Amino acid sequence: MTAQFLKYNKLDAQLKSQYVFGEHSRAVLDLVAKGEAEVGIVYRTDALSNMKIRLLDTAPVGSHTPVRYGIATVWTAKNLSGANEFIEFLLTPQIQTTLQEYGFDRVSPEVGAAQQQEVKP
Repeated sequence: MTAQFLKYNKLDAQLKSQYVFGEHSRAVLDLVAKGEAEVGIVYRTDALSNMKIRLLDTAPVGSHTPVRYGIATVWTAKNLSGANEFIEFLLTPQIQTTLQEYGFDRVSPEVGAAQQQEVKP
């Protein structure tokens, strides 16, 4: 997604020689927090969790493939009803508000409905 964002903003060729890669978003965040990199492109949720980091901007919609976090109940779960109740709990307005406070977007209704479809092996 970082490559998509840089290409969208026509910065990929200009900045390519200055890239420092991390294994994942948190690794990049650590490089910035330690002063080993001046700027990093990371997930908003990761940036908001680190008090040593200042969020400068967010990537505009359309500049990269949307980030999607999935949730599902595995068919081998020993407590299927409890797992499904937990998913329902995560989709409640109160928990969605709490997740927003940590940088996550609200779940759209159609995504929540899709997660409730039963798939058997």
